[in-house]
Amino acid sequence: MATDYFQVSPDSPPKLKKIEDLNNTPPPEPFEVKKYKFREHCFNEMRASYRKYRSRLHEKYKKYETDEVRMQHIPEGLSAEDWLQMLQLFASPEFKALSLKNANNRSNQKVIACTGPTPFAQTEYDMIDEETGKLPPASEVWMAQHSTLNANNERKWVDCSSENYYHEIRRTEEVMPVDENVNDNEDVLRVVFGARSGYVRGKGTGYKSTAKGMTNNQNWKIEKLEAQVVDLTAKLADQGKQNLSLTQRFEKLMEMMENERHESSSRSGQREDALTSEDTRGEEYTRDECSSKANRANKKRSAPHKQVSNSKRKNRELREE
Repeated sequence: MATDYFQVSPDSPPKLKKIEDLNNTPPPEPFEVKKYKFREHCFNEMRASYRKYRSRLHEKYKKYETDEVRMQHIPEGLSAEDWLQMLQLFASPEFKALSLKNANNRSNQKVIACTGPTPFAQTEYDMIDEETGKLPPASEVWMAQHSTLNANNERKWVDCSSENYYHEIRRTEEVMPVDENVNDNEDVLRVVFGARSGYVRGKGTGYKSTAKGMTNNQNWKIEKLEAQVVDLTAKLADQGKQNLSLTQRFEKLMEMMENERHESSSRSGQREDALTSEDTRGEEYTRDECSSKANRANKKRSAPHKQVSNSKRKNRELREE
């Protein structure tokens, strides 16, 4: 529904367009890649929204001691059956273990961002120079994400760990070789924090890290191929539906043809039976007629013979007398 409602523009945002014109980034992403990324972004946002919603349900679950009392306080917009399933989930040993692990991780979290709901990528985009299209260094982006300015225009870090990481990022930027045609921010952050499961700290959720030892351009080619795979998979699914429809039509035609052959064979058999019956009656009539003719001929041949026999008998009687 989201991909149908929103129109993915084939053009890049103004600032990124400026960077592309200055050849400071890999070639512009094809339209198919943009649509693929937007689709993945929708799924990531829905996953995050569901996790937050389930977390609120868990907080309500912990407010009451028993399931009987919890069932008397069903969250708004949730059916009794769904709330009962959530109670069973929250009471399972697997969920309790995962909840305890996440709680420990949050308690050990030492770096806190101050950008609120603004994504890290948006913060970095806002800091791009509109005239030159120059990307901000990773240290400046990190500072904007984890510190604020007070009334006296003094820098105030949210926590000590963020300030320490800032200085480490600065030192890394000073010793790393600079390539003006490539955005090195990711490489700097990977050196300082490392990359785990494709996630780079300082880039925000949803950002996919490049593979180890690969350039941004190589990673872009891989993303392009992934988008082509998704597009071809969708086309194959559509083709499969069309093939299924053609197969069904073919089977229907074959069935109609087989029925027509069967009916034609039945009609042909009936005609042959009728002809055979007529031939049989004709043969019987011919045999009867021939038999009658033969009898009449025999009678004609036997009549003179009788006359001859009678005359001989009379002559014999006369001689005897």
